[in-house]
Amino acid sequence: MNKPTAVIDKSLLQAICEQPGDKRDICFNTLLTRYFLVVPEILVEEVWANLVNPSAGKSLATINMMIRCLLHLQNGWIAEPLEIAFVELVKRDPLEILPRPNAFVMNSFFCLNPGDAALKKWFRDRKELHEKTIRQRVAEHARILNADKFASVSSEREFFEKFIRPKFAGALSDSIRKRLLLEGVLGLTFRARHPACANEIDAAFEGYSPETFDKYSATLNCIMGAMFYFYAPLCKLVLPNGEVRKILGRKFGAQKSNLNDEKYVQSALLCSRLATRDEGMRNMMELIKACGLWNGQTIFVDPKKDVTAEILKCPV
Repeated sequence: MNKPTAVIDKSLLQAICEQPGDKRDICFNTLLTRYFLVVPEILVEEVWANLVNPSAGKSLATINMMIRCLLHLQNGWIAEPLEIAFVELVKRDPLEILPRPNAFVMNSFFCLNPGDAALKKWFRDRKELHEKTIRQRVAEHARILNADKFASVSSEREFFEKFIRPKFAGALSDSIRKRLLLEGVLGLTFRARHPACANEIDAAFEGYSPETFDKYSATLNCIMGAMFYFYAPLCKLVLPNGEVRKILGRKFGAQKSNLNDEKYVQSALLCSRLATRDEGMRNMMELIKACGLWNGQTIFVDPKKDVTAEILKCPV
């Protein structure tokens, strides 16, 4: 019997690697027995970042153990979601097997060290880009809705029907809006990584339409993930008892992890499971599932409880 594929994120991998040896083995082997663990490229990047800039409370021993675990899981590494979308939409290659990262990423832990000048530069550039992107998003949100206001939705489905579906359908029905959407979500990365494919990218975007979009599931996952992460901070759920609950934080600090989380979610949408201790990511996957865009399951390991006991309770 084939095991379900499960994307594992850094919050869970790190928690496992912080355990004493016997408990760590129980956690890791339990997950390996129940799931085919998938390592998204963003997880590799996050461990790179820890390697070059260990944060408080994160020991070098834990970082090295995460690296050992990732190397053990190399058969399950998959490329970054936008690269998978490029292969699917532009190159028109079937995704029967998800593409793996390029050779540099696959071999990185054999050649990188914390003092590597290129790695340090990558870390600084990545941090600056993240901060710039978040500031832009916060500013865009402010232009749509004052910071002290929010749009109310009575259910996850209403969020989809009110914000995501009409904006996506409207974009595909108008050539200018479609181009803005595709260039914004996909084009910047496609063109930066594949400058020789400009004409192919143009043709792929031109052919993306209401009649064809559902043929490209990985591409749709990237677009939906980006749209959900953009609009969710503007909305709050009004529960039947009158309680109001945010979906995602909107302020700069609250959105710091959203860029990485978005890539995890886009990767998890290609798989059957997401294994995480991150409540925001769990909420986003459940939101997307409630909207009918994913039929998988979130394996949520409560960060307030013992990680070993929680993993032993994980369903298949």
